[in-house]
Amino acid sequence: MTSNLPDQPGGQDGLASVVGAALTTIVELERERVALQREQQAVALRGWELADDADRRHHETLVKGIEADIEKDKRRHRLLVGALLAAVGIPALFLLLLLLMAFFGNSAQSDIALRILTIAGTGIGGAGVVFLVGYGINRLLAR
Repeated sequence: MTSNLPDQPGGQDGLASVVGAALTTIVELERERVALQREQQAVALRGWELADDADRRHHETLVKGIEADIEKDKRRHRLLVGALLAAVGIPALFLLLLLLMAFFGNSAQSDIALRILTIAGTGIGGAGVVFLVGYGINRLLAR
């Protein structure tokens, strides 16, 4: 069988040096390939880390937004409860005071309380207060 290798001076020693040089070149090329592969893996890993950080920040932003919305809803609820308590509580307290004056007060207090209750009864009979209260509640709920 004939060889395609050129004849080297020195016979077997020349062939061994060519093979050794070729193996050295192959080993160096393999080292460079492995180094490039490691660099590619490092770049891919850094890309995954950056994507993970971006996802984490996006998730934290969404959570903070939800928490802010919940806090805003709580404040709105407290405001509505306070407004309703004031809108119902103050007139109820005033009515209770008038009833106490009418039943348990002296004659002057009883006369004043009955006169106020008569005027308030006439106003309620005219439905002005009912419409006013309904309008106020609708305005509070519309916000």
